[in-house]
Amino acid sequence: MSFFFKTSHVFTAIFFCSAILAQADNDNSHAVIEKVEKSFINTKAMSASFTQKIESKGFGDVQTFTGRMTMLKPAMMKWEYDNPKGRVMVLDGKKLWFYDPKENVARYENLKGYLNPNSPALFLAGEATLGELFDIVLVKPSKKGKLETVRLKLTPKEPQPGLKAMLLTLNNKSLEIAELLMVDYLGNRNRITFDDVDRSVRPAPEFFRFTPPAGVPVRSGTNPALR
Repeated sequence: MSFFFKTSHVFTAIFFCSAILAQADNDNSHAVIEKVEKSFINTKAMSASFTQKIESKGFGDVQTFTGRMTMLKPAMMKWEYDNPKGRVMVLDGKKLWFYDPKENVARYENLKGYLNPNSPALFLAGEATLGELFDIVLVKPSKKGKLETVRLKLTPKEPQPGLKAMLLTLNNKSLEIAELLMVDYLGNRNRITFDDVDRSVRPAPEFFRFTPPAGVPVRSGTNPALR
């Protein structure tokens, strides 16, 4: 599976939190929608520290990564890892770049060439709404559940490779993203938690440009022969 597809679901959820809640079907949905509209409609950029845990159901192991994420609408995002140190993933509006010093190869995907009629990545191009691609449910908290959070379950209406469902958790008061959980058809989990969220940042578009280090091979992820 291409590295772009693995991450496009993350971009989708973060860029379009307001659209997710606007489609939710729940007795309290109208109140939630009003909060979201006030909170997210003017959100142009965001920065947050993150902890990512990839849980393999088959092998029972857990990989943990940490770093900081910065995003700027439309379709710009940068993930800078401090564990593993030096790893970076950049979406510059046209391409998604991935570079890991340990691998010593810079890979990229062309956003336009990647999109298909049912891909969640269509959001990044503004060509579809969440309601057209996902069945969305506002999850009711259990008796022991945390009242300070809002959770939404997103299930693709059309089967998507590597994605069975997503669970998005938001802070009930600030409506800032708190956690994103993605589950595939094998039961593997990709859980990303966010802290120190700052929606007042205003990064310049140049911040999202990526130039591969000198001498590092560059490969296109859209070309299977170059993977």
